[in-house]
Amino acid sequence: MSYSLETLEYLAERLRSISLNEIEGGELPNSGDFNLESRTDRQKKETRKILSDLCSIAREAHSQGADNVEDVLQRVDGTLNSFVRSNALAGSTYSRRRALWEHIPSFAHVADEDFVEDSASRTLPERDRRVVEGMSQIIINLFETHMDFPAQASTTNIEIARPKPWRGTLKPSSYTSLLSRFGSGASAFCDAGSLSRSIYEARCEVYSERIDPLLGFSLSSNDSCLAIPYELFSSNHTSSIILRFFLPGTGDNFWTLHHVKTELSSLDFHMTTDEERQLICLSDSAHIKLYNWETERLTHTLHSRQECTGPLAILPYGRLVRAGCGRVDVWNINSRSNACSSVQFQDSTFEPSRWTAHPSKPGTVLSAGAGGLSCVALDLEHGGKASTRYLGHGGHISSMSTDGSGDPNIFVTGCGDRYVRMYDVRNPLQFLVWDVRGRRMVYELATGNTAVRGLAWDKTRNCLYAATECEWANVPGDLDSTEEQKQEDDNPSEADARLQPPQCWPKRAHHAEDYFGHAFDAGEHRILRYQFKSNANPRILPSSGKHAVADQRGGDLDIPLLW
Repeated sequence: MSYSLETLEYLAERLRSISLNEIEGGELPNSGDFNLESRTDRQKKETRKILSDLCSIAREAHSQGADNVEDVLQRVDGTLNSFVRSNALAGSTYSRRRALWEHIPSFAHVADEDFVEDSASRTLPERDRRVVEGMSQIIINLFETHMDFPAQASTTNIEIARPKPWRGTLKPSSYTSLLSRFGSGASAFCDAGSLSRSIYEARCEVYSERIDPLLGFSLSSNDSCLAIPYELFSSNHTSSIILRFFLPGTGDNFWTLHHVKTELSSLDFHMTTDEERQLICLSDSAHIKLYNWETERLTHTLHSRQECTGPLAILPYGRLVRAGCGRVDVWNINSRSNACSSVQFQDSTFEPSRWTAHPSKPGTVLSAGAGGLSCVALDLEHGGKASTRYLGHGGHISSMSTDGSGDPNIFVTGCGDRYVRMYDVRNPLQFLVWDVRGRRMVYELATGNTAVRGLAWDKTRNCLYAATECEWANVPGDLDSTEEQKQEDDNPSEADARLQPPQCWPKRAHHAEDYFGHAFDAGEHRILRYQFKSNANPRILPSSGKHAVADQRGGDLDIPLLW
């Protein structure tokens, strides 16, 4: 049985029509309807329904086993990607057109129960709250001066709602970390003593190490090596890649740090790891270098052709592959030869931008195409055939993750539309999960006012690794940009208090100093390690970064500043 394509063609044409009408300005509203906002709302509603209907057609064709299901999925994928790309281009800085959405809302889920929103309070970040309060006060002062506004209004402090302090939030256990903050609706907890309970109650000890801005982030499949390379700039304006990696479970601090200088550049940089051979594979536009993480020695240097400068992957039997447009190059690591062969994709225009190993099919990768919109399963053992397409992304796919030792059918994607999607590899449409039992956010973990650039779960040691980047790492602090920290810790003695330098909390911070149970600021780029255990010591916490700050007497104080 073949599925009719007429409805698909109609919906695609209708979507193009609505999109052009909104994005390019389109025709004027109907007579008597000059509410442009109302018109835009109607267009958004109809557009979202069309996107949803397209996904429903794909779902139905797949479930019915239609003879032309691959054609249906390819057409739906192309139509969705075309709209997402047009919406993104219209919203770019240099475009004169209007985007229908800044972030396209989820449209591929079947019902509300498959769509889980973050239930965290929607209060303003601390730095934005201060700006709004200040601007409100300025506006009131102007009204008072020029518009006979009641004089007493200017003496009223304008305060925007802020989250309540950490002390007033839920703490499910005495082992719960001070750097966690629970949502108000967390559900009942797991059985005592289980790993699930340790994770669900944020029973963790938090450690950190300073790092440089990372170029990549990769944990080997059996958690033996965590590679975080970075770019080192020299005084003569040249740069080179430094391979930095941790070996978890070794050394006094339960992970040892190693550095190896490579001769690679950051152009077309990619990385992967090979657990079986203990190799870290790095590449630039011309070379691929393989390093053994036990000996720290270079074992292979492979020459990469200009046609293939994309991501790397390890396949069974010691094969290393690198992607290009419409093809991959393949090397046999075991042979120690520079010779490579090529596999041509069935779709000669498909160019992988990122990929990850299929959770249950060796030789197959789950790949995002150039631009990060299409997501397909590429069978590299059989001519690079796109065996399955995964639909529903409303932006660029920024990350992909599988767990080969867990459920062999599940993978997860992170996307620029601010959604995380969970897929079953056997179905083209996703289902969304945040907390599979409570159906809401459980808790947040503090990262010291830094942005997370990489996450990995160490299943062997029950650790969460987070590589973070501090936006203000190279900005010198000053007292004008900070305020004295108000949060109290464990009531230090009066003598100790006199010896401790004052801690400051900057006005530009994303959250208030009392948002978590411990006022922690990284002040620099960090790798954070959250060690989950049933009897965790919640007082094992990372120290805040320290910056030299000129005090009001003209001297320098080594004061921790939290940005």
